[in-house]
Parts: sequence; C-alpha cells; structure tokens
Amino acid sequence: MAAPASVHAEALGLLGLWNLLDGSSRDAANLLERAAAEVAEDQQLLAQLLVALAFARLNIHAFDGAAHAADEAVVTAARSEEPQLLGHALAMRVLVRFLVGDGFDEENLQKALQLDNAPDPPSALLWPTAQRAALLIGIGRLDEGRRELRAIRQRYPRAGRRKRTDDRGFSQCPY
Repeated sequence: MAAPASVHAEALGLLGLWNLLDGSSRDAANLLERAAAEVAEDQQLLAQLLVALAFARLNIHAFDGAAHAADEAVVTAARSEEPQLLGHALAMRVLVRFLVGDGFDEENLQKALQLDNAPDPPSALLWPTAQRAALLIGIGRLDEGRRELRAIRQRYPRAGRRKRTDDRGFSQCPY
C-alpha cells in the first residue's frame, strides 16, 4: 500500500530542507519542487514547502523562481489561516524582494514579526526575526541589525548544549 501523497510530499520536503541546511541548495530546490507538486490539497504543508523553496532558489540564483515561490507562499499561507506560517511567508517574500532589487518592505516585515509567535524557531534561515536582522544590516541600519543579532544571541545562549537534534524528531520539524 502506497503512502498518501501528503506523507510522501512531507518526506521529500524534509529531505529538501535537510539538503538546504547542508549546503546543497540545487538538490534542495529539486526536492522541494517535487514535494510542492504533490501536495496541492494541503495548504499548510504547501506554504511551508514554498517558503523553503524560495530560499533554495535564491541560493542557486533562480531569482524569478524565488520571487514566484515567495509570492505563492504568501497566498497559500493566507488561505491556510495559520498566522505563524503567514509570518514566515511574508518575511521570506520581503527577503527575496529585497535581494532581487525591489527594495525593503518594512511594513510587511513588521506584520511578519507580529504574526510569528514561535517560542523556539525551527531554523534561523527561515525565521522572520533573523531575516529582519540581516535585512537591517543589508540596508545600512547597522546598529539596529547588531542589536537584533545580540538579542537573538541572548535569547539562545546555550541552545547548542541544551538541545540535541534527535530530541524533536522529524515529525515535529516545521519548515
């Protein structure tokens, strides 16, 4: 008996995220594209996949594809009615749009931060707070960016020692 499409897509998505975190963005993009193609009915999972796909495409210089994935992530996350996911999608769209030369959308970034209530973010790559710090530095607001990075560092001073990777398990790993 074959697994449901959403389970297969989630597995592909996790493998894609693993590749993204491991530095293989091209492989990650391919896996995340396959996963997204399989999961149209699960809006929440699709939005998670699209957020990660946007980042992977940025890394391989597929800028139009990154912008498209980020835009689709926002639309899909809004339909999912999951505020935190919408926050991640909005932050990714702000990051992508900035990096492709469309300017800095501080209003949507602030909205993303308000929606993101994660007590412990899954990854700094996809976390609106970390993206804001990087964007502030990118637009030359160095003191603000530095303060944001220090606040992040103070929030998680011993994160590497208090949690091991296998403590959460893959089934609980949000994108």
